[in-house]
Amino acid sequence: MGNENDNHYLPLYKAALHGDWITAKRIFDSDSNALTAKILGLHETALHVSISAGHSIEFVQKLVDRMSADELGIKNKYGDTPLHYAGVAGNTAAAKLLVNKNPKLPQERNSNNDTPLHRAAAYAHEDTVQYLLLVTEDEEDPIRSSPFTDEDGVRLLNLLIIADFYNIALRVLKRNPGLARKRDYNGFSALDRLVEKPRAFLSGSRLGFFQRFLYHYFAVTSADKASVHQGKDVETPGGSFDEYKNESLQFQFLQHIQKTKVMHKQAMELLRFLISEALKGSVLEADNLLGPPTRIAAILGIQEFVTEMIRSYPVMVWLRNMAGENIFLLAVKHRQEKIFNLLYQMGTHNIFAASLVDDLGNNMLHLAGQLEPSIKMSGAALQMQRELQWFKVINSSNTIAF
Repeated sequence: MGNENDNHYLPLYKAALHGDWITAKRIFDSDSNALTAKILGLHETALHVSISAGHSIEFVQKLVDRMSADELGIKNKYGDTPLHYAGVAGNTAAAKLLVNKNPKLPQERNSNNDTPLHRAAAYAHEDTVQYLLLVTEDEEDPIRSSPFTDEDGVRLLNLLIIADFYNIALRVLKRNPGLARKRDYNGFSALDRLVEKPRAFLSGSRLGFFQRFLYHYFAVTSADKASVHQGKDVETPGGSFDEYKNESLQFQFLQHIQKTKVMHKQAMELLRFLISEALKGSVLEADNLLGPPTRIAAILGIQEFVTEMIRSYPVMVWLRNMAGENIFLLAVKHRQEKIFNLLYQMGTHNIFAASLVDDLGNNMLHLAGQLEPSIKMSGAALQMQRELQWFKVINSSNTIAF
């Protein structure tokens, strides 16, 4: 068996990398150890290498046919099985070959305690994630918990959110709702990760005027089911190549807007579910789970996030950070007009919310009068004009108490 200083199996490595079965077969026929040999520094088998390369599923098939079920679970230097590699590479076809022969492989962990499902989610391979979700068991053993519970479950949930797989994340969450109130090994909750994705919400999306017009059209016709393409079949156009090209571009443009609408809808569904589960805990737990991400949303100007939080948990407006700032003070400080405008929807409570001051004694008017380094506008004159507009808006509000 090879070691990291042994180049004996370098020709096998190259053959696996390029899908050269003729060379690989000659090596296997002459060396009985070659099939399971750990090659070079990462201690990979030929199966690891061929799956990560992704050039030839036939090469992978022939390797799987030659190896025993247990041999398919040989791990590299970092504890990764070939199925972990399939997850990283998004090689769903290879994953199916492996699991069909050894159904226990989806439960295997590497040195970071990741299952192949975690690796597929980390590298945002949706098809592979969907498949591995079907074959990964929600089971515990004496050594470790289920991949879908506790910190491992939250880590999976967070990876899915980071990958923009909000619908899959919601499925995992509904499977184990308690994940909404837990945190991963790094202390992040699912809400913490969701607020890091402004483009998952309309207010954080960079859509032009015409794109927004079409976006709202899809909202009326159902974003999930609307057929945005009318007329000729794009795959078999009846006109000239130029007509086909133009129609294809139009279809892609409309499809992008539709996908964006669906993504926003799924993110909102996930947000509502996370909030509802967070509110099932104690008041202190709810404050700790909901407060910090909502204040970040106020800073980033994610209007839908903040609005849904206030609607579900009205006391949110009184929660402050370590500097004594609530969401409206933060909105003024970071010049987020849409968040500040939510103040007008609070009825008489806005008088009390608007009168709050931070730990330095600053109220909204003070914060509006402070210049903020701007990355949104170029030029000192334009920035000063914007700051003066802000000051006038806050000053004209009759809700501020002095």
